[in-house]
Amino acid sequence: MIDRGNSDLAMALLAAFCLLFGGCSSDSAETPSVVEQKTPVVVVTSFPLFAIVTEIAGIAVVVEWPGQSAASPQDWVPSADDVRRLQSADLILLNGAGYEPWTQNLSLPRSRTIDTTTPATGLAGYANQLLSIDGKVTHQHGPQGSQSVGAVAAVTWLDPELAVAQLNRVELELIKIAPDQHGQISARATALRQRLDQLHARLQALQLKPCNILTDSSDVAYLISALKCELHTVELSVENPAADFAAALKTLEPRVLVFRENAPAAIRKLFVESGVPAVAIDVCDQAIEGRSFVDRLNENLDRLEAAIHEGSK
Repeated sequence: MIDRGNSDLAMALLAAFCLLFGGCSSDSAETPSVVEQKTPVVVVTSFPLFAIVTEIAGIAVVVEWPGQSAASPQDWVPSADDVRRLQSADLILLNGAGYEPWTQNLSLPRSRTIDTTTPATGLAGYANQLLSIDGKVTHQHGPQGSQSVGAVAAVTWLDPELAVAQLNRVELELIKIAPDQHGQISARATALRQRLDQLHARLQALQLKPCNILTDSSDVAYLISALKCELHTVELSVENPAADFAAALKTLEPRVLVFRENAPAAIRKLFVESGVPAVAIDVCDQAIEGRSFVDRLNENLDRLEAAIHEGSK
């Protein structure tokens, strides 16, 4: 005769064992999440960093860009959820150069947070190549540095040489957190480096005589600096932007005008209708489907070369 009390006890113990070890359940949904967590998570703060990490890391890491949906990524401020993502990441890559002002008010894990402008073992960094900007009108003389002091121009990556420097630091840090993928990461980084080097060579080939270039924003400072021209950034007043712009044209007699592709329509109109060759520059701060980072830099050079050629007639 079967002792029902013992049978019930045995069944209870078996159920407890199954719950504890999961061996008796057909639902194994927990397993994939455990595996996924082993892949290093890299959080980036700019589109170029997102593009670089995505291209050279492949599946070696999970790349997250919390500010991707922001109207202006440079003005993005992390939410409470974003802060948690940052704190738990295996690696945080910052553009530096003042691009992330919110870092001044947020404590990030120092050992896992990398300002890509700074030096590291075997890399000089490029913090000493950052350009200063000031208020209403600022000017920068060629590659030797700005004549003004104060805030720093943040959009470093428009100069292909500095984009390479950023790539070098990213490669170094990715290899540290995914050493088993060293060969693949380095191979992809080499291929990307070669494409950026070609853009740098092309930019250097645009031999310009010393001239003034007028722009609406310091965002293009590094690109124009690479041309060895004198960059003037004018801030147009709300009251009478046309008068400010006309005065700058008369004083500086610029050879070429450069404005942001995403500048307000009123500013674009002033530049395009000025009678001086004008070129729109994509600052590459947001992702555009179907267009790579390098392709967009190349398109910038296409437009810049055409404007320079027109200005030399």
